Amino acid sequence: MDLYQKLLNQAEKVANFKSAIPANALNLMMPSDGVPFITKLKLSELLVVEDTDRESGYKSTYYVDVDIAEKLPVKKVAQKELHLLQTHTGEIRFALLSKNPKNSWNVSKLEALKASSEGKVISVKRDKEAKVYAHKIEHDIPHYEIDMSQVEKVFTDTFSHGFSIESLDHPVAQKLLAGENGDVVDVQPVVKDDAGTVDAAGTSGKLFHESGQALDLDLPDDREQKDNEEIPINDLDLELEKLLG
Repeated sequence: MDLYQKLLNQAEKVANFKSAIPANALNLMMPSDGVPFITKLKLSELLVVEDTDRESGYKSTYYVDVDIAEKLPVKKVAQKELHLLQTHTGEIRFALLSKNPKNSWNVSKLEALKASSEGKVISVKRDKEAKVYAHKIEHDIPHYEIDMSQVEKVFTDTFSHGFSIESLDHPVAQKLLAGENGDVVDVQPVVKDDAGTVDAAGTSGKLFHESGQALDLDLPDDREQKDNEEIPINDLDLELEKLLG
C-alpha cells in the first residue's frame, strides 16, 4: 500500500485520534468567540472541587453534596454561583463564578454575563493580551427566551460519570482527606499540552504553593482547544519565582 492510500484509509482514525472535550469541561466553558448567547444570572449556588485531568488537560469540576463538603478540608471546597447560558442555536452551558471574582478573566466574564442578562444578546472574544473576555451586544439578533426544559438534562450530563461527590468513598474525597493528613502535597497540578506549553490548573486560574498561598497567574477559567490561554514554560517559571520570592 502506498503512503497516499494509507492516508486515505486512516482518515477516520486520524479524525478520532484526540478524544472529544468531556461534557464536564465543555458545558462549563464560555461559548466560543463570536457565538451569540443570553444569560440567566444566579440559577443557584453550589459547592465544587476543581482539579485538572492529567490525561486530557481539561479542568474537572466536581459537584459536592453539602453534607459531604462539611467533612472535607474547607479550603479545598469552593462556593460558586451557577449562571445559565444559552446560545442563539439553542446550546445550554453553565458558568461557575465566585460572588466577587478577582481574576481578570472571571471579572470580565461576570461583566459579560450581567450584560447579557439585561435582555441583550451578546458575544465574547478572548483578549489574551488584556486577559479578559471582551463582550459586545449583538444588535441584529432579537432577544429570545432560555429553554428551561433542557437545563436539568445538561446539568446531569455535566456532573454525572463520577463528577458528583456524594460520599466520602469518592476517589476525589479520599484524595482530599489523605492530603489533609499530610499524605498528598497540597499543590495544584501544572499540565503540559501537546504544544509544549503549560496550563495552570485550579480555581479561577490559581496555583497553590505548599504553604497554601494562592499564586494568581491570571489565567482563563476554562481551557478550550483553540481558545485556551497558553503560557510558555519560561514565562511560567518567571511568574512563579516572582510570586514565591
